Amino acid sequence: GSYREYYILVDEGASCMNDIGLYYQINVVPMNLAYSVVSDTVPTQSNSNGTSAGVISIRNDGNVSWFNIGKFPVRLGTSSPPDRVSQFRDSSWVGSTRIANQNQFWVKPGETATFNVSLKSPDVGGTYNESLALVADGITWSSQTFAHQMLVRQDFDAAFQNTSTSVV
Repeated sequence: GSYREYYILVDEGASCMNDIGLYYQINVVPMNLAYSVVSDTVPTQSNSNGTSAGVISIRNDGNVSWFNIGKFPVRLGTSSPPDRVSQFRDSSWVGSTRIANQNQFWVKPGETATFNVSLKSPDVGGTYNESLALVADGITWSSQTFAHQMLVRQDFDAAFQNTSTSVV
């Protein structure tokens, strides 16, 4: 909305001056957590139970700055639905549904943030999709999501090492 904050001059300890209509017009616009994925170096193939690491670079196309600490840090989270526990969760994640904080302390509109990402592949081979989105924790989720597809190859050597049968 649009707001006016009015002020009057005061002669401290004596009186208030005549109101000359001094005010500031303040226009408040809704937060827009918009972005574009610039690059994604996270591998698209992995062995079962393997770990894949990479960097996702995301440009701030919105109207507010992003911070990596404080009351409302911007993080990369699981989406579709939001706050879903991922089958790719890794011990390096910020939380069970938050993959990473942005590396930069402050990212202004038009600048690019980078996120170090680590994904632990499921133990069963197949093609998996992970939906991701930005979240300003405590305020809002971005309405945008992007997908990362991973082909997980069954690691038969590891599967045989984990069996308790013996060959005679």
